[in-house]
Amino acid sequence: MNIDKTQLRELRLADLRTAIILLILAIAILAEASTFPMTDSWGGVENVWYVSPALFPLVIGCLLLILAMVLLVTAYRSLISLDSTGFHWKTLIPAVLPISPRGRDTLFIIGLLIFYVYLLIPAVDFFLATTLFQATLTIRFLFDCPSLNRQLAAAYLTLLPVVLLVFFFYPFDTTDNQLLASDTLIGCFTLVLLALPLRMKFPPQDRKRRYSNMLLATLLIPLLLTVGFQYFMLVPMPTEGTIIQMMDYLRYDLFD
Repeated sequence: MNIDKTQLRELRLADLRTAIILLILAIAILAEASTFPMTDSWGGVENVWYVSPALFPLVIGCLLLILAMVLLVTAYRSLISLDSTGFHWKTLIPAVLPISPRGRDTLFIIGLLIFYVYLLIPAVDFFLATTLFQATLTIRFLFDCPSLNRQLAAAYLTLLPVVLLVFFFYPFDTTDNQLLASDTLIGCFTLVLLALPLRMKFPPQDRKRRYSNMLLATLLIPLLLTVGFQYFMLVPMPTEGTIIQMMDYLRYDLFD
């Protein structure tokens, strides 16, 4: 089967993308394996390195890293020889990761999920964390307004460093104080986001309908999740902060 240069170039770009993914995976495996003990003692018996639980993932990670590097170099050199416009490292990212509108939406959702799962849920009241997640998602896709999307990005770029600074560097006295501070910060952040659509120039009736739907989705979904898991299924939330403590007070102190 004959393959023209355009098809071959697409195949080599696919190889390049695969190599980058495998490189990231290999580095993640090696980083995780490095946390395992190489030697240890159990019951007075010293275990040597070749029976360490880190040995197998280290070998797999190293082999995967070498193979990914070989694939990366091979694909890169092939692209240089195929591309008459002079393919080089400066054009690597646009060629490998062409950002289409759908691709931007995908990256947005992935980034928001990472922010929600790894930063918000461990450090913020579950209800507030889910409300912020839902508010961001709803504003982005319900209104689908470029100027609103830019304001949303500006809000995150302005306030997110403050959130990170408070979460990781500010010295709190107790866990309760930390939760109160993080919950207050995320609550204020959410209120700022919810106020952004009010400035948009939509027809009044359309803006009212969209804003009502946004508020309903933003508040109802976290409420149903929290109440359903916490009080009906009796599953504790990952972080029970200000809002869930108030719910507990209402549920067990006032209505019991």
